[in-house]
Amino acid sequence: MAKFDYLKAQSTALRLVDKFGQSTSIVRVSSDYDPATGEQSVETLETTPATIVSLPASGGLGLAGDNRFTEDLKAGKIRFFYLAAAGLTFTPLPGDILLFENYMWDIAGTTPLNPAGTPVIFTLGCRSSGKVIPESLGQRIDCLEIVQDEW
Repeated sequence: MAKFDYLKAQSTALRLVDKFGQSTSIVRVSSDYDPATGEQSVETLETTPATIVSLPASGGLGLAGDNRFTEDLKAGKIRFFYLAAAGLTFTPLPGDILLFENYMWDIAGTTPLNPAGTPVIFTLGCRSSGKVIPESLGQRIDCLEIVQDEW
């Protein structure tokens, strides 16, 4: 019996997400906190291209009793995304920022589909930060300066 080809599954996932989704970026801000001065300084800003499919969130998440969550859900501030794993320069983590529909979305959690150690696709749970990407950037995704200004 032949082994399952997970790399082929990874490329299929990328092809499907690319066909039905859109291209965007994920930004990671790394910083240091200096307890002596009480200041936090931005050290590095990393970005990775990402291919995603947006999914609306529903109340069936087990958190429906949380009033703040329910209000954010009704307001459209909670979304889920499928993210193709192929082509990422880093693995998305909570605290990273997803750029979607001219807004910055804070990644609250990630769940990889990672059979046999081969990342195929990620499910991301995100909350809108409410921070708008300025129209002056147009469709340009490279907005590290915007993220840096927010810090």
